[in-house]
Amino acid sequence: MSSTQLYLLGTPRLVREGTAVHVETQKALALLVYLAVNRQPYTRAELAALFWPELPAADAQNTLRCTLSILRQATGADCLQATRSTVSLSPSLTPALAQPLSPQNGGVHYHNLWVDVIQFHHYLAQNTTVALAAALSLYRGEFLSGFGLRDSPLFDEWQMAQGRQFHQGAIQACQTLVHIYTEQQEWETAVAYARR
Repeated sequence: MSSTQLYLLGTPRLVREGTAVHVETQKALALLVYLAVNRQPYTRAELAALFWPELPAADAQNTLRCTLSILRQATGADCLQATRSTVSLSPSLTPALAQPLSPQNGGVHYHNLWVDVIQFHHYLAQNTTVALAAALSLYRGEFLSGFGLRDSPLFDEWQMAQGRQFHQGAIQACQTLVHIYTEQQEWETAVAYARR
């Protein structure tokens, strides 16, 4: 597994070298989450409007600049790529898709950053009994449980939509496993997934 992990299913947390990292502001963590989940560059203007809609554009841009600094301190200098106009995760953190789940590999990761929801999607896409069980082992709770930004309604809408998508994926995985184990007459396992 990578030296840095971002857990988003359940209470969000960032872990580096096995130690939980405190991200100084909610907005910095939200920005990291948004970039990691969406995996694409955004203009500074888009991010400023998303996270600071109540501020004038120039003030929002300045606040974004400060937030990027906070995020670099929390994640390491090489995590972000910020130009004068765009912000994204560093190209060195482009998702590296591992081979199908096996004991020899840890699945999907950014080269230096493992993200549970990316791994979750990868396991669901494999659609094997082992992979679906692995996906459900990652599902420790709702997406960003207990996290929210009061003054960023568009982020909150995005968060809720993502949460519904991950929840539906978990439900579908449970239903598939119940069906598989019922057909195999492994009743205890089928019941365990049905109760999940």
